[in-house]
Formats: sequence, C-alpha cells, structure tokens
Amino acid sequence: MRWRESPVWAAVLGVAVVAGGCGERPPPEPLVAEVDGRPVPQARFDEYVELKSGAAPAQIDEGLRSRLLSDLLRLEAAAALGARQGGSAVRERAEIARLEALAHSAALAAGVFAVPSDAELNAAYASYVAALPTREYYAAHVLTATENAAALAVTQLQAGMDFAAVAAAVSLDDSKTRGGDLGWIRPGRLPPELFAALDSLQPGEFAAQPIKTHYGWHVVRLIEVRAAEPPSFESVKPQLVANLQQERYRQFLEQALAQVEVERP
Repeated sequence: MRWRESPVWAAVLGVAVVAGGCGERPPPEPLVAEVDGRPVPQARFDEYVELKSGAAPAQIDEGLRSRLLSDLLRLEAAAALGARQGGSAVRERAEIARLEALAHSAALAAGVFAVPSDAELNAAYASYVAALPTREYYAAHVLTATENAAALAVTQLQAGMDFAAVAAAVSLDDSKTRGGDLGWIRPGRLPPELFAALDSLQPGEFAAQPIKTHYGWHVVRLIEVRAAEPPSFESVKPQLVANLQQERYRQFLEQALAQVEVERP
C-alpha cells in the first residue's frame, strides 16, 4: 500500500473546458494525498486538524500540520485495509457512524446542544434534589457466604459478643479490618435489602434476621442516622447540562422520526 502526498493545488491541474456550450467544469476538490488510490480531500484534513487540535488549520504551525497529516494518512491506510478485509460488518458499522454524525450535525444546527438556561438548570437541580434520599446511615455489617453462618453470627451477638469482634472474625469483605464498619451510606450505594433493614432499626440495634443480597448473607447494625445533605448545585452542574442536552437530543430524534414516513416489514 502506498500513499502519495499532493499539494493543495495539485488537484486543479488538468481542468478542461467542456465543449458544446456546457461551460467550464468546476475544479476538482483539492487533495492533500492519495492513499491506496483513494483521494484524501483537503476538506477532510481541515476537519481532522480542528478535531484533533481544537484550532483552525490556518492557526497551527507547520510541525503540527505535518504530524497531523501523517496521522490522518496512517488512519486512511488502516481504513483501506479494513475496507478490504472487514466485509459487511465493517460497512454497517461505518454506515451507523455516518448516520450518527449526520444526526448530530443536524441537532447541532438546530441548537440542541446549546447551553441550557439558568431556569432550565435550576428546575433540573430541584428535580434532582427532590429524588435524592432524605436520610443517610452510619452502619456496620457482617458478611457471610451462607445463611447458617449469618445465623450463627446473630446468635453470638445476641449472647453479648461485640459486633466488631464478630465481624473481624467471620466477615468475608474488607470491612472486617474495620470491625464491619461501612461508614456513612445512603440508598443507592448498597443493595436495597440492606436499607430496608436499616430503616427498621434504632441506632445501636442489629437485625436479628440475616439478609440475602447478591453479595451473600448480611447481619447489619445501625449506628447512627442523619439528614442527607444534597450535593451543591455547582458540583452537579456539568452533569445537569449533559442530561438536559441528552434529553433534547432524544426529543429531536423523536421529532425527526415523526416527520418522515417509516415502513416496517
């Protein structure tokens, strides 16, 4: 496989005047190279420069320009090999990528990815906070592989053994080095079965019935409860922006689908 660089103006050579009153043909698109017999347009290189450097082609120095051109030509060469060997799967993935790029471009032109207004962000933050748990728990647990082992731990605790000592002796996870201490946790961070048990306890109590989760069998102890403080607006603002833009994009795609005729077999 060989590639040949072309100066920006090389593709305009050989422009002919068409006889018969059809006028002059438009000049061919300027090229930067040919790879495996396929042209690499200047426009593609310009777009690659902006994508990789974040700067317009006229703003980069010759050293960076040369490196980016070499990178693009390597990519073109590898893609040429893929086109030869990949078959229909590669073609379909390329088509999906093309569709996504065109859809994204249309959404961008429609303002879908504009920065949300303060009113939108404040409303999104209020909804986010309203959905958060209102309490968090300081808890500890003993984790065992079987229900019988967990039941034995309950028996030992009911007999007066120290919770931390039982956890250090039999628990299977790394909390055993802390006497089963899980620290402050809130719903969503651990299996919901544990929080259902914690909600039924008073501080200082442990659950008399072992609890089954995908981790194993637990004996949980509630140490303390406090009101959960929501994260600050500024700390979650980037995620709120991304979520709002993603929702706009979803709506944009739905509207696009509604505007065309679709037939399914």
